[in-house]
Amino acid sequence: MRGPRGFLKDLRATSDHGAAALGALLVLAALFSLSLPISEHAARVGLERFHMRLSYPAWALLQLTPAMYNFENQWAVYEAGDVDPTDPLTVRWMNHHVTRVVYEVGRRWPLNNHPGCFRYVFRSAYQGQQLTTHYESCRSVDSGTFTIRRVEPEAR
Repeated sequence: MRGPRGFLKDLRATSDHGAAALGALLVLAALFSLSLPISEHAARVGLERFHMRLSYPAWALLQLTPAMYNFENQWAVYEAGDVDPTDPLTVRWMNHHVTRVVYEVGRRWPLNNHPGCFRYVFRSAYQGQQLTTHYESCRSVDSGTFTIRRVEPEAR
């Protein structure tokens, strides 16, 4: 193994532009991962990644970076219109990709059993930064379809 310098030298010398582009993406992903503990901006982008708050191209590029198990991800479910922090239907902790509770069929609790709308509140923290995102998910009684949309927190 030639190490990082050899990899970068081979990357510059290659005539395979696809391989060079992939190699450059991998180098950028590694640099982003290394910057998480030292850059507030990188940490914020990392938090936004797991709340689905980035554009699709930015989110797709960040899929090359490892999932952050050290983010503190918490999710809570409320009946729609009732986001009283003292009265959730449930509160749970989850590793990376906290939004999967909404978009994975087996995790859409309580929507799998009850028609209507529910509010999901995701809270994540990393090195003193916090991010809270609200989603509303509704199940139609007639068609059995789900709608999921990000919403602004309700004013209290």
